[in-house]
Amino acid sequence: MSHKTETIIRPSHQITLEQFWQLANDTRLETEYLTAQNLQYLQTAPIEVIRQICLQYRYFVRDYPNNLSILIAKLPYGNLKSLMAQILAEELGSGQFQKTHLTLWDNFLVVLKI
Repeated sequence: MSHKTETIIRPSHQITLEQFWQLANDTRLETEYLTAQNLQYLQTAPIEVIRQICLQYRYFVRDYPNNLSILIAKLPYGNLKSLMAQILAEELGSGQFQKTHLTLWDNFLVVLKI
């Protein structure tokens, strides 16, 4: 994948767009590895532990759109801003409240009797 060589300004130092995408890729790989480890644990975890994890995850689902909004507001106009806005729209149900990820998650929690 070819990326323009732009500079992203961070408070402590500058990195090129290529360095940013490398960092993003490395972070994604590390997250996938950790997720795989956690999923192995969940296969044998007691149901009460799974319920607690699901309840805690709800706070992430609830706050993610707000955090994403802050990121979008700070991004320059361009493809990344548009992509993040599309993700935000999907998180918020694409204009249909009953399809927001929070509503879907809450419905899932009801099924688990949480």
